[in-house]
Amino acid sequence: MLAQTIALAAAIAYALSFILSKRGLRYSRPITITFVSLLIQTVAVFTLVFLVTGIPVTPGFVLTLFIVAGVLRAIVRQLAYIGIEKIGAARSGPIRASVPLWSAAIAIGFLGEKMTATIAAGTLLVCAGIVLISLRADRTVKDFKWWYVAAPLLAAILGGVVYPLRRYALRYSDEPFYFGAFMGNVGLLCVCIYLGLPTTKAKL
Repeated sequence: MLAQTIALAAAIAYALSFILSKRGLRYSRPITITFVSLLIQTVAVFTLVFLVTGIPVTPGFVLTLFIVAGVLRAIVRQLAYIGIEKIGAARSGPIRASVPLWSAAIAIGFLGEKMTATIAAGTLLVCAGIVLISLRADRTVKDFKWWYVAAPLLAAILGGVVYPLRRYALRYSDEPFYFGAFMGNVGLLCVCIYLGLPTTKAKL
């Protein structure tokens, strides 16, 4: 029951994050929220790691997997915030939450997990939800463009890659707090590099 409680708490935190981000986007832009959220994640979780567990010794290939996951995480977060900015939290959030669809597909295809009736039913419901949310979006969202829906959907697909990747890596090094901070650090570095590029027009 503990795992389900943690998952529910994470879902509530994500929902609150989406709502607060939508408010913040009235006065700012997605890259700023991505930068600030990754900065807070890095500082807060690393502080927790130092206080509770310290820096663990981990295999090199596990760190490599989490570097990949951290890079993808930064992209996912930016796409999610773009979706919130363009079509709102109420539409973008459920599309972004279609992660289990892509995660289950990858887990079944590459990690050998089995398809069950529950997973199949959930997958169909997720697909139906995306269709219903996207339906007539062009009539309710000002200056609607198709990629407004594509941004949170791509975030969900990439998120579907990140979750099995992290689950696989945690089999070999069960340090979720440390890797949460590590991924935040990698993501923050990616955003800083992106902002420092001469071709980048977006500014904090």
